[in-house]
Amino acid sequence: MQNETQNEMQSDEMKHEMKLKLNEM
Repeated sequence: MQNETQNEMQSDEMKHEMKLKLNEM
């Protein structure tokens, strides 16, 4: 269960990073 939550958080972080990168462009 903990793993699932961690994965979700990681994916959320990645999405956030992608948004920031897109904004920079």
